[in-house]
Amino acid sequence: MDPGNLGEILKHLETQNELLTKASESVLQELSNLQGEEEMMMRKYYAIMSEHGKVKKVQELHEFWQKHGHGKVSTDTEIGSSTALVTATSKEEN
Repeated sequence: MDPGNLGEILKHLETQNELLTKASESVLQELSNLQGEEEMMMRKYYAIMSEHGKVKKVQELHEFWQKHGHGKVSTDTEIGSSTALVTATSKEEN
């Protein structure tokens, strides 16, 4: 490397670092927004499915997800993580 270009290279790398940091922050913010939207939509979906009697008991949901390696599933009082739903078809209900 030419010692005369080291200053320019350092400046370029610092600029690239700043751009990547801003891009990373932007991506993380968008991810956070999308997770919030997902949670809101899952709650609405849960409400609709509950009205039609298609949602199993909350305890069964917890057991199902724990059995399949997903650990803790959030409840309506928790914020920041989505709740997965399991619906029953007419064949399963019989």
